[in-house]
Amino acid sequence: MLKTLHINKYFGEDHVLKDINFEMDAGEIVVIVGPSGSGKSTFLRTMNVLERPTSGDILFMDESILYKKINEKKVHKKGKELTPTRTEIGMVFQSFNLFPHKTVLQNVVEGPLFVRKYEKEQATKEGESLLEKVGLLEKKNQYPDALSGGQQQRVAIARALAMNPKLMLFDEPTSALDPELIGEVLNVIKKLAKEGMTMVIVTHEMNFARNLADRIIFMDQGKIVRNASPKEFFNSTENKRINQFLANIDRG
Repeated sequence: MLKTLHINKYFGEDHVLKDINFEMDAGEIVVIVGPSGSGKSTFLRTMNVLERPTSGDILFMDESILYKKINEKKVHKKGKELTPTRTEIGMVFQSFNLFPHKTVLQNVVEGPLFVRKYEKEQATKEGESLLEKVGLLEKKNQYPDALSGGQQQRVAIARALAMNPKLMLFDEPTSALDPELIGEVLNVIKKLAKEGMTMVIVTHEMNFARNLADRIIFMDQGKIVRNASPKEFFNSTENKRINQFLANIDRG
């Protein structure tokens, strides 16, 4: 479903992604872990071109996200040319990013109404169904500032799902939450996993990664250092950097 080819990303002189090659199949759940500053979130954001790589290419459903061909030459896609791909790839951020002046239901139906061009009745019906799925239907007429952080994040997940994406990206979806609210968000993601949703998740929740992932990617200093099943990853003692990372996480 998704394939990255020799992805490099520079911010000025800072080389933050270094020749990353990666691929995943439909239905897979890939969790990306690693220390702060390792490039995890930047890599995730290249997958729907929130960050455009400096070089390399990304294929989604066997088609380049980044380039089109004109007279056999590769030319950057720009602006609205990126929209078709972005509608197929949902994104959930650590900071929720809800519209504060819109109700919960209005936040969820915004994309289907204005991007997918759904009729209002259809968008409302599906939006309410998604809010029921994340356990928040009774909050549909409230505004985001009346909700807890965990509730806001569940609304953000429902909003991303409302676009009916083929792939979901989660950028540390629990990092801004109080500890007692983390579980309610992780439970929604687990429900999506049971339904077969294809997902890439950046997280520091190691038990969650161990129990949910099909594969775990460990990144350090802009590179993929390890790409393994959870069993192989957590049983590995050959990589000192990974062992150090896991020990620090356990102490935390």
